[in-house]
Amino acid sequence: MYYSVLRYHVDKFFASKAQRFKKNDLILDVGGEKKNKKGQFDTSEYAGKVFYLNIDPQTHPDFLGDAAKMPVKKNYFDVVICSQLLEHVLSPTQVLKEILRVLKPGGMLLMSVPFLYRIHPDPVDYARYTDFYWKTNLIKLGFKKIKIENHGYFFSVLTNMLKTYAKECQKNQIITSLLPTLMAGLFTQLAIKLDKSKKTLKNKVLKSHTLGFGIEAIKPK
Repeated sequence: MYYSVLRYHVDKFFASKAQRFKKNDLILDVGGEKKNKKGQFDTSEYAGKVFYLNIDPQTHPDFLGDAAKMPVKKNYFDVVICSQLLEHVLSPTQVLKEILRVLKPGGMLLMSVPFLYRIHPDPVDYARYTDFYWKTNLIKLGFKKIKIENHGYFFSVLTNMLKTYAKECQKNQIITSLLPTLMAGLFTQLAIKLDKSKKTLKNKVLKSHTLGFGIEAIKPK
């Protein structure tokens, strides 16, 4: 119940990309936390040495500071991870510019951003952007080999909303919470399966809905 459909897609995206990490890679997790991670993906379980940058000292980051002005020297990291952060900053392009600066030439950016997802202040929540926005700005900044994956389609969006409602029902101890709770559990795997079906992938309307995006980009050598 408390593992959202969006988090499933986000974890799956990073886990698949992390297989490419190398033993000597220096990895920066921008906005990440060493403990109490929100999902099941844990950067430290893969190859490479992980460092964390966070504005909150209570997360015990390796680098305490704003993602828009990182206290990190340029051309330092092989990989930068930025997961579910950019909706919480006023200028996502400034953060991307900083990421480009601290990446080594040939270094890889892996990021995830929400789209059709509830407003969730942490402590604020500013915006949602399309894949067109991200690709256009990444190109303008100088990133190459940009790949964008959708975090599910129509059925993932629908099921995620249902699970959010069911969770709220449980929280408020609403008697009618049983039905949405059962439906949410039953339909999660079904939604993922339906999103992968040929019928969905051929339908422009169903494909125009997504929970968010997983993005890979490379800093030129």
